Amino acid sequence: MVVKLATVLSCCLALFMTAHSLIYAYGADDMKNALTYTQYVGEEYNEVEAPEVGRCNVAVIADGKTYDTFSYHDIAEEIVNRLGIELGEYDYIKTDADPIIRDDAVIEVVRRTASTESQFTDLSYRTLRQTVKTLWQGEKSVSGGQTGTSLDTYRVYYENGVEVERELIKTVILIKPVDRVLPSGSFGKVTVDGESLDYSAVYEFSATAYSCEGRTNARTASGLPAQVGNVAVDPSIIPYGTKLYICASDGTSWEYGFATAADCGAFRGALVDLYFDTFAECYAFGRRACKVYVLN
Repeated sequence: MVVKLATVLSCCLALFMTAHSLIYAYGADDMKNALTYTQYVGEEYNEVEAPEVGRCNVAVIADGKTYDTFSYHDIAEEIVNRLGIELGEYDYIKTDADPIIRDDAVIEVVRRTASTESQFTDLSYRTLRQTVKTLWQGEKSVSGGQTGTSLDTYRVYYENGVEVERELIKTVILIKPVDRVLPSGSFGKVTVDGESLDYSAVYEFSATAYSCEGRTNARTASGLPAQVGNVAVDPSIIPYGTKLYICASDGTSWEYGFATAADCGAFRGALVDLYFDTFAECYAFGRRACKVYVLN
C-alpha cells in the first residue's frame, strides 16, 4: 500500500515539474495560447486548433522600422502590443499569416490618416453650333470658348503616407465656363442656266400638281393670277410673295424653274403644289420629290 502511494506521488510530482518547466520556458499565457486558441469572427467565438508549441520568428513593420521578434504562435495584435506599438483610431494590422502567427510571418501596422484638401479645377466649355442667316453657307465665325474654374474640396485618405482614396465633398464654381459658339451660314448659291443665284434656305418637299383649266380669271389665295409659276405652299413655312426656284431632288432629272409662293391648298407641311395649264400635264407629273430654294 505504501509502495503504491509512493508511486502515485512520484507521478504527480513528475507531472507538476513538467508543467512548471513548460510555464517557465514559454510563459503561462503562451502555454494557454499554444494549447487552445479562441478566434473572434464577427460576433461569434470559435475555438481553433493551435499549432505545435514552439518558438517562431516574426517580422513586424511599423512606422518605417522593422522589428525582428519571436512568438509562441500568438495572434498578431498580441505581438504588436508586446512591442509597445500603439494603434490609432483608424490604424489596422495586416499580416500574411493565419490568425495564429506561424514561423517567418510578416506583420505590418498600417497607419491610416485622413485630411481635407482643396484644389482649383479647370471646367471645360461646350462647343455649340447654330445657323445664322447673316452668313453665307460655309462661312463661319467663332465666339466664346472660355474655360471656367471651380474650387473642389476633397476628403483624402492615406495609408502609411500613400494616398489610397479621394472623396469629393464640396464644389464651388468660381468662374463659369463660356460656351464656344460656331455659327454656320445659311445663305448659299445655286446655279441656274449658268447663273449663280443666292438663296437663304432650301427645303426637301414633295411636289404635286394642280390646274384651273376651263376657268377664266382664276385667282390664287394671295390674289395673284392662277398661272404657271405661281405655286401653292404652306404659308406658315414659306410666306406669300417669296421667290422660289424648284427642281428635282437630284437637281437634274426635271425642273419646274422659278416660281412665286402665291397660293395655298388643303394641306400643311412639306408640300408644294405646282400650277400647270392643263390637267393632262398634272396627270403626267403626278407626285415627285423636289428641292425648293428660297431665293434672296
